[in-house]
Formats: sequence, C-alpha cells, structure tokens
Amino acid sequence: MRVLIIGAWMNELHRLEFAEPVARLVKEPKLVHYSRLSLKELEWAQKIIICGTSLQDKGYPVEDFRWLKKCKVPVLGICAGMQLIGQVFGFKLIKQLEIGFRSLNFEKEYLGLSGEVEVYDMHSLALDESISSKFEVYASTEVPQAIRHKQIYGVLFHPEARTKQLISNFVSGE
Repeated sequence: MRVLIIGAWMNELHRLEFAEPVARLVKEPKLVHYSRLSLKELEWAQKIIICGTSLQDKGYPVEDFRWLKKCKVPVLGICAGMQLIGQVFGFKLIKQLEIGFRSLNFEKEYLGLSGEVEVYDMHSLALDESISSKFEVYASTEVPQAIRHKQIYGVLFHPEARTKQLISNFVSGE
C-alpha cells in the first residue's frame, strides 16, 4: 500500500512528535511537508494521512489543500488535519481547548472503533456541529471528534498516541 503522510510541522521537534509516530505505524510510508507536496506524490498515493501538529503551529494554508475536493483515494485527517479538511469544505474553526485522555462513545463502527474508547486529545481549535451538514459524525465531545464524508475521514484526537489500531485499520481497509 502506497501511503503518503503529509505534515505541517514548524520545526524539527514537531515533526518528531506528530508526523514520525504516524509514519512508524505504516509500512514504507512517504512522509512529506505540505510545502514540498507535489502532484506526482498525490497521484502516487493509494492512501493519504494528514498529520496533526503542535498547538502553537497554525501554519496550514487551506488553499494548499484544495486538491482534497477532487481526491480519489481515502484520506485521514488527524487533529489539525481534520480541522483543515473541514475548512477546505467551507466550515469554520472555533476555539475548543481539550487536552488529555477522555472516553468517546462511537455509536457506529468507525475504522475499527466502536462503543466506549479512550482517546487522547490535544487541540485548541475544532469544527463546530455545522460540519454534520456534510459529514457524518461518529463521536463527539462538545465538538465532533470523528467524521466521515465518502472516503474522507477525520479525527480530532491523536490515534498515534492512544488508538494506534485506527491508523492500521485505515491503511488496510477499503
């Protein structure tokens, strides 16, 4: 499986903290910073993961991700990656600080997760409930935590920290 992992780290430490743990869960991934992403890499990919990043990194330029609207392969956005997906589809971010472990209730199966699942959140922004007008919401706190629209998935929590199987299920599924 050709998996492209896209990150938006602002310094090397953030790459090591947010992108590398995701890459270690995937067999032979290609890891690239969004600023160096090419059309050739997007065409190469069979699956795409957009990583989360540090709370202080606010560097995702939405216009650099417009390709998501025409993407033909499954995409998983993690934390800031989910926020970015929502923005590409016209939804706004709201302030919502959530840090730490929490239990989420997945009412329907979502990439292998169902029922009560402990996840790790670390975000200061989120998409509000209006996202449910276009995306199905699978789990929520005060804000959507897991969404899907066709083959585009998003989680506000960090599966690389607690629910690693979600990433494996995404890569091996569909």
